[in-house]
Amino acid sequence: MAVSWGDIVTAAHTTGVQSIEVFFQAPPDTVALLKLPRVAKWFLSTPLGQPIVRAQLRKMPDGPDAETRATGRSRIYGRAVNGAGEVVELRLETMEAYELTSITAPKIAQAAAEGSLPTGFTTPATAMGAEFVLTLDKSRMI
Repeated sequence: MAVSWGDIVTAAHTTGVQSIEVFFQAPPDTVALLKLPRVAKWFLSTPLGQPIVRAQLRKMPDGPDAETRATGRSRIYGRAVNGAGEVVELRLETMEAYELTSITAPKIAQAAAEGSLPTGFTTPATAMGAEFVLTLDKSRMI
């Protein structure tokens, strides 16, 4: 499903490509929610429906458990088409997304603290280099 994650903004800044779409594989519960009739979605947005939503949210975990973070994988697929219709596709596999963030954020912060990053606004890929993710354990092009 299409999603308006921050990746759209950072990818545009990093690559200069302004026409970017981001998709993710939605969990079954999310798909079921999206398939609810419009009136049910409306009801869940009302003061009467909000307690139901909050009760369901309380049942959800804060994030993946330690085993999932340690063994899970993220797969990223990229496809670019130029004006001539030429296509380039890439696939990246790396550690589970929460784990990836917990590893990369301190590395980027350390580089910033050491003064080895450009000042001002930049994206992680611009600051650390396009190959940064490939220097991490469990990251590889597939």
